Amino acid sequence: MPRVNVGLTVSGDRVFAPLRSRLEVRPRDGTPPNDTFDGPTSIKCLHIPTGRLIWDTDLKPLIEELQSVGGKFAERNFAYCGAPLVSGDRVFIPVCSSPAGEQESWVLFLDARSGRPLWSTLLATIPSMQGMWGQGRPTLYQTTLAEAEGLLFAQSNLGVTGALHPTTGTIQWLSRY
Repeated sequence: MPRVNVGLTVSGDRVFAPLRSRLEVRPRDGTPPNDTFDGPTSIKCLHIPTGRLIWDTDLKPLIEELQSVGGKFAERNFAYCGAPLVSGDRVFIPVCSSPAGEQESWVLFLDARSGRPLWSTLLATIPSMQGMWGQGRPTLYQTTLAEAEGLLFAQSNLGVTGALHPTTGTIQWLSRY
């Protein structure tokens, strides 16, 4: 089973942790039976000194807002595919969809204080790997993020590097390689 494992991020007195959702929260209904892709689908924000949960994207109303803001990836078998990037009151999270379907790379922006999803931007899409799935070792697609010069930079091994406006998610430029 291809599994995505990513790191957590510490910022001030908070830790932002991508974790796997319980099946009752995110069932795999509608997922093709041969799609064994699995990874973290919840972001939890914890207060470091006490361990108290500050917010969780698997709880209402955040889970419903994610379905609205998350675009197509929120309806599919997806995973957070990299450590969150925290910058002030902003949390940027790379997202990938299962290689068993049309493979996509997204960036999701959450408010660090509340966990509210504010935007998501599609970076790249490649055709389905369905015919190749299970033959040899599957490739895991990941996206890395960095912030500098007032821009959010994203690199996906789906073949793109780009710069996004960190407040709006608007793609400033995108280069294929």
